[in-house]
Amino acid sequence: MKPVEVQVCDDLFPAFEPLPGGDHDPLASLFAELTERTGRGELVLLTRPPSEFGLSDERRFPGHRWLVGALMRSIGDDCAVAVLDMLSGGARPVEWGLPPLLVSSRATIRYVASSAEDVPEPNAIIETPRLRKDFSEFTRLWAAESEPEPPDHFLHEQRKLFAIGHTLGRLHGDGVVWEDAHADQFIYSPDYPGNFHGWVVIDLDEHIGTLYRPPPPALSASDLLPILRELRPSQYPWFRHGYLEGRGPDGGRVFDLIESGDLTGWRAALRDERPDRARERLAAQIAADYDLSVDARLNALNQAGMAFSRAGLHADAATAYEAALTRRSDTTSDDYRVTRFNWSQARRRAGDLEAARCGLEEVLALEAASPLMPQLEHAASVTLQELREEGG
Repeated sequence: MKPVEVQVCDDLFPAFEPLPGGDHDPLASLFAELTERTGRGELVLLTRPPSEFGLSDERRFPGHRWLVGALMRSIGDDCAVAVLDMLSGGARPVEWGLPPLLVSSRATIRYVASSAEDVPEPNAIIETPRLRKDFSEFTRLWAAESEPEPPDHFLHEQRKLFAIGHTLGRLHGDGVVWEDAHADQFIYSPDYPGNFHGWVVIDLDEHIGTLYRPPPPALSASDLLPILRELRPSQYPWFRHGYLEGRGPDGGRVFDLIESGDLTGWRAALRDERPDRARERLAAQIAADYDLSVDARLNALNQAGMAFSRAGLHADAATAYEAALTRRSDTTSDDYRVTRFNWSQARRRAGDLEAARCGLEEVLALEAASPLMPQLEHAASVTLQELREEGG
């Protein structure tokens, strides 16, 4: 993208303008950079529709139309778009969304719009709705033991849930969202053309929306909400497996968000063995977890601590645990004590024996004042003795 200046009435704003060409997949590169820049609150000037950057499917995007809703949802959930001419006092375009458009985060677009001489018309600015990012209410699906199923029903149920997951994963991989998917919209019809393991979808075309690329994790996860509400724990693994197979590698980010509250991609970076990227994504998670409930924040940070520890990144694991500790209002609870113990273990493995000793002593002091977890007290006592023998 090249740096440019955008004028709104008497004010100039720094911005970036993308130009087509120069990449093997220009559309993917365009949206990757749009997501990154809007996430940083930078302003992007679009003077041509995204379809000119390499999208050639005329059936889905006829005549290089500006599909603003698809544009914003393809970027992410903190996105806003403004018609530059309307901000500058110009007439309403014949068709809303004609260029040039300004794209950025909600806060940046609102700030730029404040320079307009008059209050912009309501449709001069469109913002994406905030998406669901806290899925902790569904923890029972993957944390509980599966309930027994009748033998004559089990295999049929498995195949259906796998087919539902596979279909939704394939749709997402193709850049299609289906916001009202329900299990009863899948029927068994093995003779119908295009069936998947005998299952076909009914009433699909009325509810789908097309994007310029596969939906980001938060949009994908939100799209699965109707199905998640209908699942039982015994069904969830088959739905999950089907989705991952239908979606491909990107599907992992969706379930990282659903199951771990991973907002930024630190789990994917750990899977890819990219420690610097994982560390940077963990810092972004700690800074941005206001989208989660308190319990979901704590769960995400504790899971991050365990994941970084398993990867041998013990100092980073301690960072995650420390962030969880600062978010706990009750410093005497059993959860606080467990997290402090885990933090102490991470500090010990990172070589900071003095910090580990102080953490373990805090756990023991809390247990002495108000016994809650005798097993934890024993573990802390044994670990502290080992530290003293090591010279900590």
